[in-house]
Amino acid sequence: LADVVSEFARTMPSDSSVQAIIDHLVERIIKILPVSSAGVTLLPRTNEHRYVAASDASALGYELLQRNLDEGPGILAAISGVAVAAPDLGSDQRFPTFGPRALRTGLGAMFTFPLRHAGHRLGALDLYRDSAGPLTPKAMGAAQTVADVVTAHLINAHASENPRDGFDDIKQTALRDELTGLPNRTLMLDRLALALLRSQFTGR
Repeated sequence: LADVVSEFARTMPSDSSVQAIIDHLVERIIKILPVSSAGVTLLPRTNEHRYVAASDASALGYELLQRNLDEGPGILAAISGVAVAAPDLGSDQRFPTFGPRALRTGLGAMFTFPLRHAGHRLGALDLYRDSAGPLTPKAMGAAQTVADVVTAHLINAHASENPRDGFDDIKQTALRDELTGLPNRTLMLDRLALALLRSQFTGR
């Protein structure tokens, strides 16, 4: 888990745009976790285009298919705010339209993790596998942790790009508990990633 968080923090430029962050996420996540491809779709806000990123053409196809059908594990995770595992799309009855169509193009399993914070749902990180089978609990936990850390980057980048679109409220609560104002888990993970990065240079 520490390796996954450190890897993303080490390779993510601090002044990146929203699109650059999700592009970087899908590029890096497939190199750290046992998946075939990855994609991200961010939920659109008022008067905003929808951000989409994919590690390859097949992942882009799955992202667009879910969006066009308004169905799929990524849609469910983004709306519910809860991770969704579909280790065997052939036997999963939750996605009656997306499942069969994705199977015909070679998708075997899908795991998706919400990009959310403090009640705000930004979208989902979708991980695709060509063959059916579960991810280990360690890989599932690592993916959700990366998704949580990426959310903080996205909130800050979005607020910088769109200072008057209401994202300032999200930015204010992104790293602190809404009730107490104390640092939250996302801030702790962000600081941990920075500490891990520093340790590689200092040896401490």
